[in-house]
Amino acid sequence: HPFVKQKSVSLEELSQAPFLMRENGSGTRLAIERFMEKKGVNLNIKMTIESNEAIKHSVMSGLGVSILSAHTLAFGGNMGLAQLQVESLPINSNWYFLWLKSKRQTAIAQAFLQHVESDGRRMLVTELSRHSF
Repeated sequence: HPFVKQKSVSLEELSQAPFLMRENGSGTRLAIERFMEKKGVNLNIKMTIESNEAIKHSVMSGLGVSILSAHTLAFGGNMGLAQLQVESLPINSNWYFLWLKSKRQTAIAQAFLQHVESDGRRMLVTELSRHSF
């Protein structure tokens, strides 16, 4: 893709490219839509696709560009993909864990939360730094 040769891509340039979007109800789609709305940017959505893997393969096939989460890119095959430097990106989002105060957490839930708090972020950052797109 011509963007790969550019040092940086503007949101305006990105908005003109054929864009591959996640389906309605996707958290990734919601984050992208909110971000672009705040920036006053309308994407050129050419296709709605219901899985990150299908989006990756569609991008590799030259059908368009997309925005995927760092988590998606860190875990899975990335051959044939390029990470672009786009102005104002990345889109930062938060993950929340909720549970009822009246319910005791299971041992598995406690272990999972402890893992996320202690190792989860570090593992994601380490995995991302290992990949060059």
